[in-house]
Amino acid sequence: MIYIIPGRNLVRHALSSIAAQSNRSASVNHMAERIRRARGSVQKSPVVYGHVSPEAKAVVIDTADVLGISQARAIELILLALPLDPDGVPTVIDRKRFRLEELPIPAS
Repeated sequence: MIYIIPGRNLVRHALSSIAAQSNRSASVNHMAERIRRARGSVQKSPVVYGHVSPEAKAVVIDTADVLGISQARAIELILLALPLDPDGVPTVIDRKRFRLEELPIPAS
């Protein structure tokens, strides 16, 4: 099970005309049409949890809606589709922005 909790900003799907007319999220409309995983297939899968920007959440919702899958499955597919460098970091990430700094350790 994967949880993504958006901040206080609403994702653009909640602002669609369908959602506005029926007082619910537009992505809920297609829930019955979604392809479900086999029962028990994710029982021992680890959980990913984190707060994301509304734009990132919209990518997950759009992917899930277009493919007719759950948001958890969409996140999994997005992550597994990323090309990785030899260290296992997605190549699209600028590593220079996340340089590890050494803490000053006094010599003894």
